Amino acid sequence: MKKWFLVGMLVTGLMGFAKDRFVEKCEITSKGVYKNGTRYVNCISRATGRHFNFINVKEFTYQDMDKGAAYVIHFRGKGYKNLQIITHDYPQD
Repeated sequence: MKKWFLVGMLVTGLMGFAKDRFVEKCEITSKGVYKNGTRYVNCISRATGRHFNFINVKEFTYQDMDKGAAYVIHFRGKGYKNLQIITHDYPQD
């Protein structure tokens, strides 16, 4: 019984690290391509004023995002730099 409990706690703990994050109404302030060919997008949350830096942006996502427009962005990563975009969409309102 103890083993099952410990296994359950371990699995739950590992799943906690894999959670995706999102930011609502993030306005694109800049986007571009680094010299090594890596695409990036930067945005500012309209709600909190935090700056987010996304790297290794997929080509479709890069082309679909317009500077000055706001999006709901789901992403992975710690902190606010070198984040990975999972999906993006237009805000509800």
